[in-house]
Amino acid sequence: IVLEGETLEDDDTFIVVDQGSGVEIISRFITSVLVSKQRKRVVVHNVQTHGHGDHTIGITSNELFYDPRVVMRFHSPNLSEFRKTSQAGIMMDRVIRRSFDGSDNFPVGLNMLHATQEHIEFRPGQTVELGSVSAKTMAVPHPGGCVAYRFELPKGIVIVIATDLELPEEPDKAFSEFLSGARVAMVEMQYTEEELRSRVGWGHSTPLR
Repeated sequence: IVLEGETLEDDDTFIVVDQGSGVEIISRFITSVLVSKQRKRVVVHNVQTHGHGDHTIGITSNELFYDPRVVMRFHSPNLSEFRKTSQAGIMMDRVIRRSFDGSDNFPVGLNMLHATQEHIEFRPGQTVELGSVSAKTMAVPHPGGCVAYRFELPKGIVIVIATDLELPEEPDKAFSEFLSGARVAMVEMQYTEEELRSRVGWGHSTPLR
């Protein structure tokens, strides 16, 4: 999500959801904006739905990590209540340290990341402030926990992103209210009804649900 400042002096708002494989292209786009507007400093709000590998695999390809003009502000949900074992530290801080460990397989170490990192943790259900945007959060059914985001932009525009969730057969009133009034709603629905019969509990939905 990109919100341009009203004047050249106003800060733009950049919001990146998850660090999947597509983040490489997104990071290049944001870099192109910095170059074209000659920005000396920019905050990029990185919000995470959960920590599964397909949502973090692109992190080492995120070019913004290497740019000293960038503040990478990560907002990580605390999903400990949905996990069988607890993990110390904030989710994305752990992921970044594990990803840029300077190993022989990936020799880029943490000392090569020139962007400033900030890590903020929240509980599902809390509202997260992202510059000029407020994001309401909601826990959704997925193994190990996951959160959906309801981004409330200026002028009353609402965008909802719910990446991984397994909705019940009966309508979920709370989730319906979470979606209410959204101009754009991106909701995961990767299975057919037939496929779901053998995948109940995997944490994914169908178009009918």
